[in-house]
Amino acid sequence: MTALLKEFDYIHDDIQMHPAWFGHITGLNAEKLLRGNLAFTYLLRSGETASDYYVTFTDETGTVRHQPFNITTSNDGWFYENGVARGPFAIVSIDEVLHAIMHCKKDECIAYSRKLNA
Repeated sequence: MTALLKEFDYIHDDIQMHPAWFGHITGLNAEKLLRGNLAFTYLLRSGETASDYYVTFTDETGTVRHQPFNITTSNDGWFYENGVARGPFAIVSIDEVLHAIMHCKKDECIAYSRKLNA
């Protein structure tokens, strides 16, 4: 891996250090945590491989949804893919693109945090 590719690997740390990160939680347990929350309340969790993730969130009807996405890096930045690749992003955090993955407005996203909901 080149030095440039490593430069953009920060995105994995950004996701895993996020207040809404729950790691290896199951989809069922994520649903239990989010049921009854406001629209577009979300948590982040791991997927099947090291570069796969899920954003589990409540939509505008209160239904809990599980949106998978994959992160890849290149010399130009990092990309997310959930059907269609988006990017490259150079100095952008996951917070800057979650609303696009969730199909909502940026100011509608509400991070579900263990600390706030303990």
